[in-house]
Amino acid sequence: KAIAAMEHVLAHEIPKLMAQFPQEGTVSHSNSAVGSALTHVEAHVRSTTPPPQQIAYAPPPPQQQQPPPPPPPQSSSEQVGSNPYGAAPPPAVAWSVSPEDKARYDEVFGTLAPAGGKASGQTVRPILERSQLPVDVLRQVWNLSDIDRDGALDADEFAVAMHLTRECTAGRSLPATLPADVCPPSKRHLLPS
Repeated sequence: KAIAAMEHVLAHEIPKLMAQFPQEGTVSHSNSAVGSALTHVEAHVRSTTPPPQQIAYAPPPPQQQQPPPPPPPQSSSEQVGSNPYGAAPPPAVAWSVSPEDKARYDEVFGTLAPAGGKASGQTVRPILERSQLPVDVLRQVWNLSDIDRDGALDADEFAVAMHLTRECTAGRSLPATLPADVCPPSKRHLLPS
């Protein structure tokens, strides 16, 4: 029974999924508004040689973190409902997508006419193809970006996809799992601990 189910997935579901990705070496150009918003990616692609098949990932440089200040003394009324063990929540990690980039990505996302705040793979595909990255890399970008695994990208997930694509066109490889600093703060609760 399990083998029959696996054969169904391999024979039917995987080909459907693969049909959503471009064939190697194809590039799709559409929507001039999108093209103008992506000039920073296209300019970089034109100004460098194509990335090699295997790209080494260079994590962002470590940031200097200062220890948090000690908590102020609390009165007995403030302690009600607080953590009885006194542990502070972990410090927040800054999002690696800059506010300027997020604004540009939001502009592009808006041109996709997202339904219910989500853009499908078919809608996002031409945008990612503009990077001229290999299909396998774009597939991994999608897998890392669709954080909630619903088959569509919201504005924050789209920003992650664009950020990862930009990193790849700059010569860095994709991480095996999405680092916390690349995951938007709105989705960090979905990351495995």
